[in-house]
Amino acid sequence: MTLPTRRSIITGLGTGAGLAAAGLLSHSPAVADEQTHDFGPLVFDEQFSQGPDFSPSRWRDNRSEPESCTSYDWGVFTRDTHSVSDGAGHLLWRKRATPLKGFQNRFDKEETIRYVDQAFITTEGLFSFVYGALETRARFPQSDEGLFAGIWLRADSGTNGGEIDVVETYGGGSATGIAESTVHFGQAGGKGSNLGVSPQPDLTAWHTYGMEKTPERILFLFDGQPYHEVPRSASPQEFDTCFGPGSAYHICLTTHTGSIHRGRLNHEGFTQAQVDIDYIVVRAMDQ
Repeated sequence: MTLPTRRSIITGLGTGAGLAAAGLLSHSPAVADEQTHDFGPLVFDEQFSQGPDFSPSRWRDNRSEPESCTSYDWGVFTRDTHSVSDGAGHLLWRKRATPLKGFQNRFDKEETIRYVDQAFITTEGLFSFVYGALETRARFPQSDEGLFAGIWLRADSGTNGGEIDVVETYGGGSATGIAESTVHFGQAGGKGSNLGVSPQPDLTAWHTYGMEKTPERILFLFDGQPYHEVPRSASPQEFDTCFGPGSAYHICLTTHTGSIHRGRLNHEGFTQAQVDIDYIVVRAMDQ
């Protein structure tokens, strides 16, 4: 007899209540105090079953320019740093043939020199949701400190400063094993709630990372177990402003070179690293 895989259970039953029914998720007492919801219809199903790149019907590069930069890291976003093969999506860091100058970040006093290409792809304009449950199965490199990767949800509205970081990791060295989930109520120094998975896992192995967004809370799960909850009751005004019924969110997949909080990447001797993603599914919240 062939035993069902975790992937087949998720596809068949769904995230949240479906995993609980399968015996793979048990709500903590704190979670049980809140109103619970079921998650039913599959509204986004990315299995990376076709290559050689992310499907343009679901994904696009975050910016239209062939090369772009951000003020909070030391890399260059390019269009050739993501691919699909062997049933998985890949997000890369790759050493540049020629370092890029002229795009200053906000941390360097001297001229910023960018040695590494990186990825940022998104479903913005193609898929978003208000309430639902997301789950992804992924593995992250730990070879070098400063390999900052994120699976995020960002608001469709440009005036909404909210962000939900399903998982962020930072590479090896002093950041080995750190996998954090965060709710941001504002991108410019606003309130937030952050927690890392404990005990720290082997991030080079496959793990599942989940998030449930409902009117009452945002809940994070690691390998099917709830570990971080941000209830509306703690900050109702901020929660409703950022995550209320009018706030749709899209998916972002990113690699960044260096983090001001978790360490810089030593580009000497570095060639390439990648994040592997097995699947991403989103189920709508039952009404």
